This record gives sequence, C-alpha cells and structure tokens, in this order.
Amino acid sequence: MPFRQMIRHLAQHDHLPDYHVQFDDANDMVIFKNRGTMKLASAAPAVVPWMGRLNGDVYGDARSAAPGWDVYVLEQEWRSWLADNEITPNHPEKHFLKFCASWYSKRGRP
Repeated sequence: MPFRQMIRHLAQHDHLPDYHVQFDDANDMVIFKNRGTMKLASAAPAVVPWMGRLNGDVYGDARSAAPGWDVYVLEQEWRSWLADNEITPNHPEKHFLKFCASWYSKRGRP
C-alpha cells in the first residue's frame, strides 16, 4: 500500500489513541491534532542535578582517569547521572573520579 493510501486509511479510521488524524485533500496535507490524553511534560517533577562544587584539583586526576575526554563534559554527564539516580555523593571528588574511570573503561578514547 503506497504511503498516501496508508495516511488516508489512517485518517478514515482515526484510531490513534492520542491524536486525531485528518487528511486535507484540497491542500494534499495531513493534520494531526492532539486529543489531550497525554500528560504534559511539565507535570513531571524536574530532576535537579547535584549542585555541589568539586575541588579544582580533581580535574587533572579526571584527565588521567579518562584520557582524551573533556572533563567538563564528563562532569555534566556525572551530575545528570547523579540526578537520574537520586544520588548525593558523600565524597564527590572520589565519586567523580570513579565515574570518569568507569566512563573510560566502557567507551575508551573518544
């Protein structure tokens, strides 16, 4: 079945649970309208990353733990990972260095 026929079929049966589908023959255009059945993304609580500061000396060690990687990008990845897993590190520098080493062992050089 060609693509246009599939879209017309979809519009005729209008069976998508979250969207109303309409095909406009005059403009040869398909229109999708949200039925309002989905929760708004803003309704979900935002995950806040750990906001503590790292000692500036840790970045040199991080470069050794993950050679070739941008340590500031790794720091952002680490902070996001902390937030996603709801972790507050007791020893953030050690935790960050372990994260960098793990990142490097899984991915190698960039």
